[in-house]
Amino acid sequence: ALHSPLYLACLLVEDNPSDVRLLKRALALMKDLTTHTLIVIDDGEQAANYFNTTEDLPDLIILDLNVPKVDGKALLTQLKGRKRTKHIPVIILTTSDVYHDVKDAYDHGAAAFVSKPIGLRDFTCAVQSLGAFWLRSVRYKK
Repeated sequence: ALHSPLYLACLLVEDNPSDVRLLKRALALMKDLTTHTLIVIDDGEQAANYFNTTEDLPDLIILDLNVPKVDGKALLTQLKGRKRTKHIPVIILTTSDVYHDVKDAYDHGAAAFVSKPIGLRDFTCAVQSLGAFWLRSVRYKK
């Protein structure tokens, strides 16, 4: 059986406070998932600056494509273009389900693309599925 790492830092780049609350609530419902920290940044410019100023890189990034200042596509391209951050898996969690956005995200190095479900129950289920896989099962480069 796989075991969670002792500590996993997740960066969420999301500007919608309701979606941030829903994501936090869904993760909190996963009672046995206690080995993570969630850092929230609400615009792409601040996220880009975060990577320029911190030594502690997250293990996983959850990125909305529709964030202000520097959009998610541009941020993804920056992250995957840098030696220091290209190894960090980026999950796109966005309202879009347009084929071009999905293809573009994968072409630029996204590890996964998830369209935000409508409704609390479906959103919670999607986030818990992401958490179960990405926070419990996946091994990360340290």
